[in-house]
Amino acid sequence: MSMLKNLFIAVMTFMVLPQAGQAATWNTCNGQSKQWTASPALTDIYYSSPATMPLYSERYNSVTTAVSYFNRNPSTRSFAGVTLRFGSSPSLGNGKNDFYFSDDPNVVDQLGAVTWTRHNTSTCAIQEADMIIGMSPNWQYYNNQLAANAIGYGGSLRNMPATVVHELGHFFGAAHEPNHYNIMGDEYTHVNRKGSGASYSEGYVGEDLSHGMVAVYGLTTDTAKQDLSVSHWQRTGASGGYSTHTRIPLMNSSSVTLPCTPQFGTTCAGIHTEGDQYYHVSRGQSVRLRYNFENNGRDSKTVTVKYYLSTDRAITSSDSLLSTGTYTLTRGLPNLLTVALTIPSNLTVGTNYYLGVMVDTASAVAELDEGNNTSFTGIRVTN
Repeated sequence: MSMLKNLFIAVMTFMVLPQAGQAATWNTCNGQSKQWTASPALTDIYYSSPATMPLYSERYNSVTTAVSYFNRNPSTRSFAGVTLRFGSSPSLGNGKNDFYFSDDPNVVDQLGAVTWTRHNTSTCAIQEADMIIGMSPNWQYYNNQLAANAIGYGGSLRNMPATVVHELGHFFGAAHEPNHYNIMGDEYTHVNRKGSGASYSEGYVGEDLSHGMVAVYGLTTDTAKQDLSVSHWQRTGASGGYSTHTRIPLMNSSSVTLPCTPQFGTTCAGIHTEGDQYYHVSRGQSVRLRYNFENNGRDSKTVTVKYYLSTDRAITSSDSLLSTGTYTLTRGLPNLLTVALTIPSNLTVGTNYYLGVMVDTASAVAELDEGNNTSFTGIRVTN
């Protein structure tokens, strides 16, 4: 009992921010941040019987992918290693950092995932963390499934890498964050669109948690830890300690959201269809286009940002250029930036197009992830 006395469920703790100006919230004790004194390792990855995460299965690959994503954060802490030692008897308080899948409703219930940690009550140093992923959610294991199948884009599948990244935040001491667009809020919709034609959704650490890791653990000396990204999601509220996110709408010149036609016939309310709502525009109309820009990396960067008109979701430099700007992106909070654009007059009425954005178009920043530098908003030319 004494071994387990100081255990707590990370997703149910109250949160206090120990450092002024910091966006991410952190679990604390004695007025100090709970944290690891050295980079920890996931020492045991368990499966129950029958096997729930065979070696190199989609579940296995999803977990190890999420760990690699998390290790991009620009703090001094990452996972020292992932020891792939499989077993069948995980236990809390055994001194190991266990990871396993479970279908026990008493363990993960409706949350789908939970992280337990144990810390020294005097020093607040985290001594053990155990992560449990539920079997009941309909998981999207990896980035080989269409965004249209994912929660947030009209589907029913929950993105496992995004959920695991969220739990890894708890593993390092982060608490839920309701006040900003971030992975420690609603991780279902803290995603980028990637792949050919931006067909896939990908969870990522994000600026808020990256900045929190730096605030608690310090800034890495590894100058390769650079990453910029752009997303068509924004925070619109909070629920139960989590931030809630919706797709960013397209607005007219008076900042009023334009009407739209969803691709699959559902309403635009909540902006949770496949991602390709087509906002009704007229040729020559002035609109206001908005995106969330994030600096997930080590250093502030001043970069060129270009806005395009495209016939598909794959935004490239070969698309029609509409506007160019220069932004300085500093790690801290996501930058919700708006640009005024004019819809070209030579478009075809009754046709769908995409307004797109590309950050760091000159490739001036060597990034750990070059695939998250574009995003898009669908339009339909009505007259």
